[in-house]
Amino acid sequence: MKKKRSEVEKTEKNILICDECGAKLPLDAKFCKKCGKIFKSSELVSDSEWKTLQIKQSEQENYIKSEEENKTGKKNAPVFISDNSLSSKLYKLKPIERICPSCNTIIQSRVLLQCPICYEKLPPLPEVYMKEITKQFSTRYAIEREKPQVIERKLKEDKWNINESINVLFISLFLYVLIQFFILSILYRSNPEYWQNPEQIKLTIQILYIDNLSKLIFLIFPIYYIKKNKHKFSKLGFFKIEKPIKLYINSIVFGIILYITTYILEIILSALANIGISVLAVPEFYNEETNLIKNLPISLFLIYIIFMIIGIISEEFVFRGVLHRGLIDAYESKGKKKSKSFIILMVSLIYSICFFILSINLYIFIINFVLSIIIGILFELESANIKSIFLALTIYGIISGISIIL
Repeated sequence: MKKKRSEVEKTEKNILICDECGAKLPLDAKFCKKCGKIFKSSELVSDSEWKTLQIKQSEQENYIKSEEENKTGKKNAPVFISDNSLSSKLYKLKPIERICPSCNTIIQSRVLLQCPICYEKLPPLPEVYMKEITKQFSTRYAIEREKPQVIERKLKEDKWNINESINVLFISLFLYVLIQFFILSILYRSNPEYWQNPEQIKLTIQILYIDNLSKLIFLIFPIYYIKKNKHKFSKLGFFKIEKPIKLYINSIVFGIILYITTYILEIILSALANIGISVLAVPEFYNEETNLIKNLPISLFLIYIIFMIIGIISEEFVFRGVLHRGLIDAYESKGKKKSKSFIILMVSLIYSICFFILSINLYIFIINFVLSIIIGILFELESANIKSIFLALTIYGIISGISIIL
């Protein structure tokens, strides 16, 4: 059920007049900017929204109530507002701009103590404002209920808002899935017999090229987002290398560790599959891909290695440069000490789950999860510099390619 506007709230042309204080407001106003009254608009405020407002703002109502009780010495004293108080010094003070520490929204308000978007506590008002609020603004309407003038939701140029980073990640994943469906649709349309028997699909070098190049969307979309919003590339982890020798050594070492770990995991998982745990068996298309690459001419093999490195770098670009750095920035924005191990495990788990959903293969999930943890450790060691990941994965791709043909 929706709530209707009060009969005493009058309108003149395109202006709404508050029946409490007489302020002139836009027709779509939810709040009176002058006295703080909430309008129960059938068009703007549903029952669920109204209930949420009541719950979220109860703390401030208690504050106002206790202030009035301190003044009168009576409990549950009625609180009212007079015409004189409406022209108080409070409204002669200029609106003050404050930035919400949680959602980065810029709020212009003389009285708000909480962000109306996410209800995070705002930075304190100057003392002169607080004195006038306590003195003149004790009404039965909560201070938070004033409709603020929201200038914009400010996004930082060099740091991620956690919601922002998750949005970029999921849009990138969505675009990747769309590209994969597009590739499959072309494949099935050009080979109608695959509809009856999908097992007839033969892996070709062209399919491998296209599959790796389709992962470029993980690189392209975050860069497009940064350019479009005129943000700094340091937001993605591109910044000057302070200790280049240390970064190069760590990247080379971790590239080798990635290959050794992959090799050991393949042996362990194959052994477990041989004793009856078939879900851990090497996927058939892995063996098919290896056999195909072994028989390639050297020129096509080199192209494959380049495309494979581009693919794995692109994947980590969005998961490290966007998600991993987004979690780091989220901890820092709230003044909390970041948990490196938690961030590494969380990013590795999300990465592994995403690609498990696309392949439905436990073997791939385990290898992706373990390798992602190693990459996360390197990322933290190099202060979240994405360049270290690029170099390590390049080394890993080269060694993996060479090992296939040897």
